[in-house]
Amino acid sequence: MRRRRRPSRARYALGLAGALAALVAVQVIPKLDDYTQRMGGSPVEAAAGAAAGHGGARWRLISLAPSGGEDLPAGTRPVTAVIGVTPAAESAGKAMAKGCEAAVRDAAGRVWGRDDGLPGVQGVAQSCLPTGKDNKPLPARPGVEIVWQASFVVPADALSSLRVEIRLAGADGFVRLAPPAAPA
Repeated sequence: MRRRRRPSRARYALGLAGALAALVAVQVIPKLDDYTQRMGGSPVEAAAGAAAGHGGARWRLISLAPSGGEDLPAGTRPVTAVIGVTPAAESAGKAMAKGCEAAVRDAAGRVWGRDDGLPGVQGVAQSCLPTGKDNKPLPARPGVEIVWQASFVVPADALSSLRVEIRLAGADGFVRLAPPAAPA
């Protein structure tokens, strides 16, 4: 009778290492690009109250002001940024069609994403994408400013140093806009 040979521990370890590598390749690597777009890249800084060019468009912070909101956590304040963007060329309008993401960052480096549950400014679009009466996206026209808003809930101690950051989907870096004065 022949004895069955058992695989060595080294073979098990190699199999486990291969499975782990495959898991990383399938689950992590595709998300690295998304993470880099969201968190990485170099900012294009705009001076307080000034506009800045990014992604073939001119971005400006029209206002950053306290806004309304109910049932907010203690010690937090709602704030709404109204942003204007003017594509310089048709290609910039097409790039904007992929979407954009707004966040605020304070001087300590803390970052907050938008809160779509806040009311914001009545009559101002919620997205950097222009839409028609049926709410379907329209191409952004060169030279025509799109005014849109993003609202955030931030700690009260962050209000005095907030900057608005906008990232275009698929573009390197981001634009950082500073208000002419801190929100009151």
